[in-house]
Amino acid sequence: MTYDFLFPGMKAGGAERISLYFARILKRHGHQVRLINLYNTKGGMSGWLEKDEFEVVTLGCSRSLSAISALRKYLKAHRSDIVFTSLESSAIAALIACRGTDIPVILRLPNMPRNNLRKGLKALKIRIVKWAIRRLFHRAQAVIAQTEEMRTEAIAYYGLPEDKVVTIYNPLDAESVRRSAAEGENPFATSGPRFLSVGTIDYRKGFDTLLEAFSKVKSRLSDATLTIVGDKGSDYAHQLTDKWAGADGVDFCGYKKSPYPYMAHCDVFVLPSRMEGFPNVLLEAMCLDKPVVATTCLPVINQIVNDGQNGYICPVDAPDQLADRMIDALRLGEIHNTYHLFDEVKMLQLFEIDHKKK
Repeated sequence: MTYDFLFPGMKAGGAERISLYFARILKRHGHQVRLINLYNTKGGMSGWLEKDEFEVVTLGCSRSLSAISALRKYLKAHRSDIVFTSLESSAIAALIACRGTDIPVILRLPNMPRNNLRKGLKALKIRIVKWAIRRLFHRAQAVIAQTEEMRTEAIAYYGLPEDKVVTIYNPLDAESVRRSAAEGENPFATSGPRFLSVGTIDYRKGFDTLLEAFSKVKSRLSDATLTIVGDKGSDYAHQLTDKWAGADGVDFCGYKKSPYPYMAHCDVFVLPSRMEGFPNVLLEAMCLDKPVVATTCLPVINQIVNDGQNGYICPVDAPDQLADRMIDALRLGEIHNTYHLFDEVKMLQLFEIDHKKK
């Protein structure tokens, strides 16, 4: 079978990483996967691909809506058995482009449907996208939710039949993570307690709360450091980094193709998020046997983090409690990864069997 995986661009984000892992699973089972980049932009995702691993098609459009015609023309010329995307903007393009064809579309939800912690024009754009999606999602063959809570909300929010929304927890490519971690050198210059967080610097990720918490940690552990790995190109990121520029022990080191050497050599990994679809970076840090501290930004955190065993949990937007948990996590030392929620058989059944339903 042939699958077309759509991406608005080649951004290196969590949704893109999971999509790529799905693609590798399908390829491993003998299927052909093409990666279709709707835009003409370059991004960090290109660095994740092995040479000639997948055919990559770039349509060169300026935005998702302008890509609809080009995508429809491409799909007519190059037969596809299923179109898949994990990004909302490309979901709109896929659902409209495939209308009137017999090509099934499988969508994966990147976040909880009702959540939107954006501001300004970005928030307006997201509201428009969600308005369009609510009117289009019924055309999808299947919708993948990352958790049971996300499935329940999606059914209610989009008005979808229960049998159309399937829960598939995110996979963890532990072998790849460990290999990438081993290939890199220790990036830290100091030997004191090293706290790490990874993610695009965005209000949703709660880095402002983490920085407040770290200032409290620093007052108790003078040799502690905090490293934040992630893209810092947005206006929000500039405001945050300017505010904390020069703070003792804080390092905003920007986007890294592989954050895994940082994970391998840190002492505690921190997820301070206000909102997540599914905490992929948390799983990756645990895969490298690091204790974690995570906010209860979604219910599945309680299934991943066993409080006091492999890490600690704390409420969202609680810098005092976050600081205490960060120090507590230092005492745990190395932990053993216990993640086992992803069901590969269920994922393959969805892509190989369920699409045949009419």
